[in-house]
Amino acid sequence: MNAKYNQPLGGNEMPRFAGPGTMFRLQVGSVASELDIAIVGVPLDVGTSNRAGTRFGPREI
Repeated sequence: MNAKYNQPLGGNEMPRFAGPGTMFRLQVGSVASELDIAIVGVPLDVGTSNRAGTRFGPREI
């Protein structure tokens, strides 16, 4: 049984600092019918009063 699973793109195909910020550096799926599940993150920083913009932290590191 040879199942084909999505794998993260390596550093030779896409630099780690480039491209869309996806979970586990996996490729972006464009057709919803091919998905088993979908996880959507919502960046919020409503819990901060003095540090607006903390939602950009993971992408900027």
